[in-house]
Amino acid sequence: MNHTEVVWRELLAREELVGRRRYASLASVAAELGLPVSTVHRALQRPMAIGAVTRRPGGGFSLVDPLRLLLLWAGHRDMAGDLAFRREIGAPATEVERQLPEGFLLSGFGAVVARRGGNRVSDYDRVLCYGDPARLPDPWPAGERGGSTVLEVHRSDPWLGRYGPVVPLCQAFVDLFNTPGWPAARFIESLIVEFAHAA
Repeated sequence: MNHTEVVWRELLAREELVGRRRYASLASVAAELGLPVSTVHRALQRPMAIGAVTRRPGGGFSLVDPLRLLLLWAGHRDMAGDLAFRREIGAPATEVERQLPEGFLLSGFGAVVARRGGNRVSDYDRVLCYGDPARLPDPWPAGERGGSTVLEVHRSDPWLGRYGPVVPLCQAFVDLFNTPGWPAARFIESLIVEFAHAA
């Protein structure tokens, strides 16, 4: 993921997790992420152009339309470029998620289920996560059978772990937006309603 997306995710995740929408300056975001101020400035140009972010009188800026920024990021994201490992496993998705080694960050379907405390949308057969594929068990441990799951491991960026062992819903949405199939479409629909009400 490039630095522009890292900035966008930071704004969306802070709004989602702690309700923060106002920032005193570009420098405050840059310092938080350890990025140059010029990088944050460039990252905010397009969100400002579409009205997702606005300058505040006296300095600083505000995230005024999280849904618009979320959709901008979703259309910009290149999941294939971050894919490090893909494998089909003969077990249900929930079992595959439980067997991921410590340190793997769950995204996509599993992240939505974890953040919401249950699955109220649909079944799914794909596990999206971030981590080091070299740490995956080989062979995969025998467990509950009766399913076929595609496991996709994507390269993490240095900032993703700051949000906990499960990615924020904004990252899960963007990853699902870039995942084919009807289960992803169902999860996206349920999340868009949630994000629209939050705006």
